Amino acid sequence: VFFRRGSQNVVSPGPNPAARARLVICAHLDAPRSGAIYNPRRARFGARLARRSPVPLGPYRVVFWSLALLLPLLGARMAGVDSNVLSVVQLVPTLVLLVAVFGLIEIELSEIVPGANDNASGVAAAVSLATELDADPPANLDVWLVLDGGEECQQEGMRRFMRAHRKDFDRATTFFLSIDSVGGGDVCFETSAGWLVSYAMDRRLVELCTAIAEAEPAAIRGVAKVSV
Repeated sequence: VFFRRGSQNVVSPGPNPAARARLVICAHLDAPRSGAIYNPRRARFGARLARRSPVPLGPYRVVFWSLALLLPLLGARMAGVDSNVLSVVQLVPTLVLLVAVFGLIEIELSEIVPGANDNASGVAAAVSLATELDADPPANLDVWLVLDGGEECQQEGMRRFMRAHRKDFDRATTFFLSIDSVGGGDVCFETSAGWLVSYAMDRRLVELCTAIAEAEPAAIRGVAKVSV
C-alpha cells in the first residue's frame, strides 16, 4: 500500500564458467528501516524466546500462522458455529494480527538505520573475500559476487537475480554464501532458514562451518548454530 522505491543489484560474474563448482558470495546492500520492534532490548527478548521455543519462531511466521489459524475459525463463524470456546481461540490470532498491522505501519514510517552493521559490514566482508579469491583463484571454483537490493521486502533483489540466472546455475555444484550483520557480536552460521517453513542448509557447508568452528576456537570467539 506504500510507494515503490528503486533498488538495484550489483553483480560481478565469475571469470571461470567452466569450473567444476560455483561459489556465489552474497550480501544485501540496502539498509532497513528502524522501528520499535527492532529495539535492542526487544530483539534480545525475541532471540531468547526463539531459543526456548520447541519450533522455529520469527515475525513472519507468527503473522502467517495466526492468519492460517484465523481463516478456518472465520469459516466456522460463517457456517453458523458460535461458541465461547471458538471466541477464545479466535481472540489470540486476532490480537497478533492487529499488533502486526500497527507494527508494520510504524516500521514503514520510521527512519532508515545508519546501516553500518546491517549491512555495510556484510558488503565489506563479501568484497574482501572476493578480492582475496580473485588474487589467488582456486582452479576448480568460479566465484561470483552479488550485492543484492530489496532485502527487506522478502529478498526481492535476490529473487530477481535468481529468476534471471536460474538456468545458468547447476543446483548440485552451485553454493551460496550469504554474509549479513558481521560488524559485531558472535560469529554464527545458519543450519536452516525460511520465511514460513525451515529448509535445511546444504549438509556439506554446515559440516564445513562446524569443522572450522571446532578447529579454530581461538579465532572464532563464540560460534553459534542458528535455525531460523
